[in-house]
Amino acid sequence: MGKNYHNGEPHLLSHYVSPDSAIHQIIANTRQGFLAGEKRRFGEGLVSKAKSEFQTKARDLDASTYPFTQDLSRHLYGSDARVVMLVEGMFHGSEPVKSIIPIDFGFNPYLLFKNSGSTTIDERVTVEQTTEFLDRVGTATNGFSSFAIAASRFFYFKAGELEQKGFMKDGELDMTKLVPFISPTPGYIVLTPVRTPSIGEYMEYAPVHTSYRQKASLASKLLKLASLPYGSIQENGEGTEQPISDWVAHRPVVGTLDEVFEFESFLRSAPRIGNFDVEHIHTTNFYEKPKPSGFKALKVVVLAHPTGANAGRFEPSVRGIQIVDKSTYFENEFVEGRTSHLDYDKRRSTVRKYVRGLRSHYAKILEQIFGRDIKPIIITQL
Repeated sequence: MGKNYHNGEPHLLSHYVSPDSAIHQIIANTRQGFLAGEKRRFGEGLVSKAKSEFQTKARDLDASTYPFTQDLSRHLYGSDARVVMLVEGMFHGSEPVKSIIPIDFGFNPYLLFKNSGSTTIDERVTVEQTTEFLDRVGTATNGFSSFAIAASRFFYFKAGELEQKGFMKDGELDMTKLVPFISPTPGYIVLTPVRTPSIGEYMEYAPVHTSYRQKASLASKLLKLASLPYGSIQENGEGTEQPISDWVAHRPVVGTLDEVFEFESFLRSAPRIGNFDVEHIHTTNFYEKPKPSGFKALKVVVLAHPTGANAGRFEPSVRGIQIVDKSTYFENEFVEGRTSHLDYDKRRSTVRKYVRGLRSHYAKILEQIFGRDIKPIIITQL
């Protein structure tokens, strides 16, 4: 792995960029700048080159993500894998309403495999499908002038389990029943009020699934890692702070803790999953040592080598696979107000005050390269 220039720590993006890249140089110097308390500056040409490198890498990752996700879901569920997209955002009218818009892609999400040119497949599909959905529901959104898209995630299910557990209605998914069992909601599915299930309801009815998310921007995570004290960032799964390995993050939710470790053991065995050969890099056991936020899972970092029908189509890609059992997923995602979260937020606030000037300086540089994390897309034709 590439090292930061003098401190012996792993480079924050060593999984994704080469030592001779502009990104490598800027990120290494940003980390050194935080450690030295210096506001280092970079030439416009170097920043422009780094931005171009990022866009190229993002497109490469984007192109191979859906084939890998589909192969992973088919390994888990066979050909009976059904895809749903959840779009988080806000309806704007006399009073704003935070909501989730669910979109069923069925069994053959061909839209997720179409090249998108200058934008990511995620962004194109999210905007197109959300716009079409809002056109279809029409009068149901009367009184609202627009919907602001904040984020989207994709979920893969075993269709037979969805039917068995009562999430099908007249041959279609009943989203107001399903969505509260797979993702925390702001209280509304489209404009229908919903409630969070109890742990008992969740354990009885929630379907297993795997979800996927590609980070739209790495700027905030790079800032957080770059501002940590010396020695905080470690390699090979040691410690809670590591080089970024989840630019693309996959999260299989399985039934039991035993299944978590069985699947991790499978990923260690250098398996072939569909048209990808999987090489295990390292595993971090966040069950044994949870993150400061209280998050628990097995985080498995792998290198996915395209093979078979994918050979020559994509570059090998590093992917983070966070395996978690249902009970822990509920704890991670649905339980609010834990002391660990409060303590974590206090520590982050203290760090932010201490390095506020440095963060402001480097944030402007990193956002030029990687974009801003929050970039709502407004759909106005309601």
